[in-house]
Amino acid sequence: MRQEKGGDGQMVVLSREDDPFDEGYHPPIFGIYGVDADGLLEHITDMPSHAAATQLLNKLLPGIDFAEGR
Repeated sequence: MRQEKGGDGQMVVLSREDDPFDEGYHPPIFGIYGVDADGLLEHITDMPSHAAATQLLNKLLPGIDFAEGR
């Protein structure tokens, strides 16, 4: 995710096709979400990098498999 500069400043999904250095957006952040009993996403926290998000999730959920490079 990243926040759009100007306009309403909404958060937008950063896809593989997007330029992470696009001047129209703030740097990407990595949101961590859970799923509640009704199947709805619940925001837990935002991390400044993929590595930081992975490190936190490894602490919270030992043994989690991120399927990196599959």
